[in-house]
Amino acid sequence: MYNTVKELHIALDERLQQLNSNRKLVLYPEQKDARLNEAVLQFINNVVSAKTNIKKEGFEDTQKRYDDIEELIRTATLPVYINESDNIIAPTPYDYLHLVNDRSVLSYNCNGLSYTNLISVITNVAVIPFIDDVAATAPYYNSFKINIDGTTIFTSPITTKSIEAKFMIINCAIETLNIQGIYEVYWEYYLDHYEKNSFIIITPTLASTATITYGTTTTNGTVKFYSNSTYNPSQVFTNPIKKSNELCSHEDVYDMLSNFYYNKNRHLKPISEIQRGFIKVFHNNTFIIKEVQIDYIKRPRLINLTLNQSCELNSGEEIVAIAVQNILADISNNYSNFATERTIKE
Repeated sequence: MYNTVKELHIALDERLQQLNSNRKLVLYPEQKDARLNEAVLQFINNVVSAKTNIKKEGFEDTQKRYDDIEELIRTATLPVYINESDNIIAPTPYDYLHLVNDRSVLSYNCNGLSYTNLISVITNVAVIPFIDDVAATAPYYNSFKINIDGTTIFTSPITTKSIEAKFMIINCAIETLNIQGIYEVYWEYYLDHYEKNSFIIITPTLASTATITYGTTTTNGTVKFYSNSTYNPSQVFTNPIKKSNELCSHEDVYDMLSNFYYNKNRHLKPISEIQRGFIKVFHNNTFIIKEVQIDYIKRPRLINLTLNQSCELNSGEEIVAIAVQNILADISNNYSNFATERTIKE
């Protein structure tokens, strides 16, 4: 097991050196990070899906697959917002990658049940554009800081040699601030809200000012709120029960909802579907949903040598092997080899 990102880089070099790779290819540290991060995602996808691994084993089919990505499995309870008369939406966590299962906590009454006295829920946000640095020479984004109400909430440990490399700072800010738990930070999208080239920072209270500073640049953000409807907390959920949802394709969901037999006793297995940033769960006039709970695979922390930020998984050897296979397939410039190497051989 590799404990640091430097060990991953050394392992990558060692395996490539078997083909005297230094005379063929020189990988910069940032390129090695990118290749390793690509391999991490490939490893996760092959573990999750039975269609993309040679053994045709799905997620948790064997003990090894339980162990492969157990470090990334999380459980979350999601608040619900009233979307339409027959469905609610629940925002997925900022680090959501793959859904393992989803379930609803609900109340049922065969004589009829509905939400009463809906209330407006205010989500306070600071939207701050992240514009390109105007410095004439590197380093760029020097002393990058995010400030809320005059207090610096994030200082970047990274300066870049390229204006286009600001994605490194974006990823670092999202990871750092969300782990702290005071702010929720998103890039461009939150639920159905889109803010181009901007951080969307959910704040505990409505901020007065929000800025980004670096070098000689100061960018002022917009402080505002998003409004959604939810049930009144005083509404009584009588004898709430927890039932697994039936995740359906967007193509089939409305046919199922309009079919009498599919819809009968639907409270025993509510229909759900997933969209960008939220899970939608359908209800009818016999049950209402209090909250949605999910088990999910989180997006892995990015490997970054500059930050000494290593892989979260304990499968470093396999990840290095995947990265090496992909690099060698690229060197050979052989599409058939490349397609073959995209599949894990356990």
